[in-house]
Amino acid sequence: QTPNSVRPLFSPKVADCVDIAAFIRVKGSENRNVVLVKQYRPPVNSYMVEFPAGLLDEGETPEQATHRELKEETGHSGKVAFVSPKLAPEGGMTNELTILVQVDIEVEREEEVMKCMEQSLEEDESIQVMVVPLSQLFERLQKMAEEDGIIVDAKLWTFAFGIHCAKQFQI
Repeated sequence: QTPNSVRPLFSPKVADCVDIAAFIRVKGSENRNVVLVKQYRPPVNSYMVEFPAGLLDEGETPEQATHRELKEETGHSGKVAFVSPKLAPEGGMTNELTILVQVDIEVEREEEVMKCMEQSLEEDESIQVMVVPLSQLFERLQKMAEEDGIIVDAKLWTFAFGIHCAKQFQI
């Protein structure tokens, strides 16, 4: 099929959802930690580890959805540092569009990095928050997948693999 022969399955829209790459660092430090969530996903019949994420509500901007979802799922809040264009996680399988949003969270003391924050989950949600040093992300995800049988979200894996390759190739 050529692009001209394919009829769009969706109307133009901002996106369906946001994926949130939230980074925590202690004020004055260069070391960053990434906020992840672990939750059971019925379509794959497994626990998954992924970036915090959520659907955009009608009329909501990606930044608004990011602040709402990050606070609900993890209890954290921070400053939006970057908003991607529309992304298609699996363009060959679904018409879902997402936007990746970077959020920077700065804390005063080291012990605040791993502090459990109060979530505001919906009734049917059960989400475990994980904070992982960015320098260990690829190795930790690999261990979770291989030893713990957890499925890693493709967007998160691609992000971690990019960091791994940058280190490996000294980019």
